[in-house]
Amino acid sequence: MSSAERPSRSFARGTVSRDAAWALAYSSVLRLATLGVSVAVARAAGSAGTGAFGIALQITALAGMVAAFNLPQSLAKHLAESGDPARQRALVRTSGLLVLGLGVVVGGLLMALAGWLGASVYRDPSLAPVIFWCGPLVLATVGFAWVEGALQGMRRFETLTRWGAAVSSLDLVVGIAAAFWGVATVLVTRIAVRALAVAFALGRWLRIGAPRRDPGGAAPSEAPFVVTAAPLLGFAGPALLAGGIVLITNAVLRLLMVRGAGLAEAGQYQAADSVAQGLTLIPASAATAFMRAVSSERSTGYPTLPGALRRGLERVQGYNLGLCLVTIGVVPWATVALFGRDFTAARPALVLLATGYGLLGACSTFGATMLGRGEVWTGVAVNLMWAAIVLGLYGTGAVPRNAAGAALAVAIASLVLLLVSVLVVAPRWTIPVRGLLPVVLVTVGSLAVGCALALSRSVPAPVVAVACLALGAAIFLRWGLPTLPWGSRAPRA
Repeated sequence: MSSAERPSRSFARGTVSRDAAWALAYSSVLRLATLGVSVAVARAAGSAGTGAFGIALQITALAGMVAAFNLPQSLAKHLAESGDPARQRALVRTSGLLVLGLGVVVGGLLMALAGWLGASVYRDPSLAPVIFWCGPLVLATVGFAWVEGALQGMRRFETLTRWGAAVSSLDLVVGIAAAFWGVATVLVTRIAVRALAVAFALGRWLRIGAPRRDPGGAAPSEAPFVVTAAPLLGFAGPALLAGGIVLITNAVLRLLMVRGAGLAEAGQYQAADSVAQGLTLIPASAATAFMRAVSSERSTGYPTLPGALRRGLERVQGYNLGLCLVTIGVVPWATVALFGRDFTAARPALVLLATGYGLLGACSTFGATMLGRGEVWTGVAVNLMWAAIVLGLYGTGAVPRNAAGAALAVAIASLVLLLVSVLVVAPRWTIPVRGLLPVVLVTVGSLAVGCALALSRSVPAPVVAVACLALGAAIFLRWGLPTLPWGSRAPRA
């Protein structure tokens, strides 16, 4: 094994795999809670209510991104790079104060502008109460994300998962009950649950008061606020722009859908997306752990990155492609079973979103590497390209201006992003393209076959399901099963 392939402390002994497994468990419980509440809203309020709930989630995500200023992710990166407890404590305190101030400002503006946004921007005054409650939800959400970033940076993934499971369980129970009183009530319950969760974390793990004094001595000195804030904001600013491009694109896409096709059509897209978002859990969880591992390799010059990136890409797709294909195969039954017969139009949108998110799953490993290496401006450039393709295709009418057309635009843009990541970005890190081609070709080919079968009117639904299941199983046996503890005795990355 060459020095470039020899695992370092960050990538050896299954470190990334264990962290990714806990991160996946954490993301899964959060996603299941949101899906459960989405189903409850769909059953209680129909497609219009589902569309309003989807708008609320997008507004909260977009405003929350601005309020958080990507400080949680920056905090995780800098905590991973630092081994000094005093500096880590200062980073947690400084980022917490920044997040609190920004959350109050952004949330307050959202509440003040709720009426104008509903009537003038979305052209639906009934959205005003929903948008109003997005304001305090933003503050609770950014606090929640700040706790998440701190625990990830300290590599306390197990603690994060237990905390997230408790929060999600409570969120699911009260959210389902609140769905019968309307979307605004659901948002109020989410605010209360997240506020309680942040308060618990502050008292339990993240006390940010004055530093403790040594017995008989003075309190240890810590870096001033400005000194600590500079590196946090220096990384967070460009990273915010990179992530913000994706959120803004999704928000604009839904806005165009509401204005052009109506709130009910946006509800069809929201129903499909609420299921398809589950396909991002495995890639996002692996990316969280991978970014932390890459960040901790900064001082050594990333000698093991080429081999780790290839193995990470194979592992993510070994699990995620099977899940995407199974989702595509069960679409004829999934949408109606979950949301009811009013959502049959969400079927083609779900097929295309599952295809697009399967392609984005492969891109996530490249994105994590960019962030870990601090190459956030590269991330900004590729995300801008993705956004331009999505909005260009939908806005110009190159794809149908409905839920399925929006999903098709996402799938096309995701394919281009994957090709650029492999053929342009990877060579900049002196990573041979030839080693990445097998997993890329399998990803594109299998998803293309599954998508074509599912959208064909001449292929019976059971045949589609069996074909997709067989493809997914073959990929899992090749790249997924060997990485399980009982699947192989080979060292895990």
